[in-house]
This record gives sequence, C-alpha cells and structure tokens, in this order.
Amino acid sequence: MRLPLATLLCLSLAGGSLGADSEVSRAAIAGDLPRLIALAEAGKDVNALDRWGWTPLLWATFYQQDTAMRWLLAKGADPNIAATQPYRSFAPGARALTVAAYYGFESGIAILMDGKADPSLADAKGVRPADLARQFGFVECLARLEGKVKAPEAARPAPATIGRITPVVIVLGSGSEMPDAFLTAVQNSLAFGLEDRKIQFTFFRQNPLALDEEKALAAQVASTKARFVLTLWEGSGTLRKAKRLPWQEKTAPMRLEATFEITLRASGSPDVLWSRSLTAHDSKQHSPFGPAEDVARVFATALQAELEADHLL
Repeated sequence: MRLPLATLLCLSLAGGSLGADSEVSRAAIAGDLPRLIALAEAGKDVNALDRWGWTPLLWATFYQQDTAMRWLLAKGADPNIAATQPYRSFAPGARALTVAAYYGFESGIAILMDGKADPSLADAKGVRPADLARQFGFVECLARLEGKVKAPEAARPAPATIGRITPVVIVLGSGSEMPDAFLTAVQNSLAFGLEDRKIQFTFFRQNPLALDEEKALAAQVASTKARFVLTLWEGSGTLRKAKRLPWQEKTAPMRLEATFEITLRASGSPDVLWSRSLTAHDSKQHSPFGPAEDVARVFATALQAELEADHLL
C-alpha cells in the first residue's frame, strides 16, 4: 500500500494551513468524529469544498480514515464530487475513488463503492481510478473497481432487516478495567440514537461470571420476540498518549480509548451475519461529563454509520 506523506506536509500548503473556512475538512483529516458530529449539528455542509478545492470525504480518503468516511457517506457526502484544484499528484477532477486507487486503499474503495461512487469518472487528465490501480499493481483494488469483487450475499442480512419493525437485543459487555458507568454511557448514547430511528430494541448487560447467563439472554430474546442479537464487547479500554496533529499543542494529553468487537447474529443461531471492530477515543475538548461520555458518543455514532453503510438500518 502506498501511504501519503506526513500530516504536516499535507496541511502546510504554500506555507499556510487549512484555515478557518475548512473546519469539516480538518475534522475529517483527523478522523475526529465528535467534531464532525458537532459541525454537522451546527449546520456545516459535509459536501463543502474547502480553500484547496477538496471535500471532507476526499481528505478522509487521503488520510484513510475509514470511520469518518462511512460517517460522511451516511450523512449525505457525495463521493462523486470532483476536486476543483490540483493537489500534489492529483489533477482537478480527482474524486475520492481516484485518491483511494492511487494509494491502494482497498477497504476505502469498498466503502466508497458501497456509497455509490462511480469508478468510470475520470479526472481532468482523463485518468480513471482503475488506470491508477493498474499502473501501480494494486490487483485487489483493480478487481473491486472493475466489479469483479462483490460482498457475498450470505455475509449480511437483507437490507433494512434490523429496521423499524424488527426487534433486536443489544448485548453489552466489557473485559477491560473500564468502569460500569462507561457501559451505561454507551447504552444511553445508543438508546438516544436508535430511538430516533424508531428501532425496537432492548439491552442485555453481559456478565461472563454470572450463572445461567445464556439462559437469561435466551429468555430476554424470547420475551421481546427479537429476531437479531447485536453483541458489543469492549475488551481493551485504556489510557494512551494522544497523537499530536500540527495545529494542536506540543504536549499531547492522555486520552481514553476503547475498542469494541461487534457481531450480529440471528436469534437462536451461532452464525455471524455481520461483524466489525471499532475503536473510539475521546475528543480533545471534553464534554461536561468527561471523556467516557465522549467515547460513548463517538462509538454510538460510528456504529450507526457502519450499520447504515451496510444497509442494515
């Protein structure tokens, strides 16, 4: 895989910075989902071209920010908007698929094509994404761009199967040292977002040490007539030293980070229909409730974006 140059070089064009008119682009570059959410709630346009003629989705693709890409697409970002200015190796007319193909970003290509990106669109020089994948020998990327790789139908339920009329039990558990209050924050954040979608759901707190836990879960599934069980297992809650980006202070603070392993199964079946691993961290500016609330909010939003991107909501 080809990787972009250092963040500092990419942000310091002609001696300047992205500027105040590019807040959404800046958040997309950093993969800062809490900031993206706040900007969207404030009415910022996820398709706006910044001073460099790029959209937030183009930047998120350049920096390979998978979750930000999925969230932007779920919020209406158009993957076929073309860059209006040249940037480094990219001519005007470059689109997110162009960027992903140039760097051999296969998972990004899959995300974009699921979001209706058109691989036939060329830049101002007539270069298409497949041309770049072919030039640099990215065989798997080329296969995706040419439609030779398709997600197996059995790997996911039919579209909207966990939508409005389908009850689902959401199992929450943790194997790390994160406090129980953290899972409560996750539960509250998910409840707030899913209620907006009018999904029928109930929560089940997983406790591996409890006797007859499987029976208790089965009883809840039966009583709610749930068709699906969505399990969210948090196994690596930790404090870490934050990565410093060019516009941030020199001393990076300690940050809270949690990784969730997520599986979706039909009730009564051991077969996994859909799975993801998501890592969420708190924002630089904590909410009044602290970093745990930040992580809970970003995880809940990222999970919904993943479900929406795969047509499960």
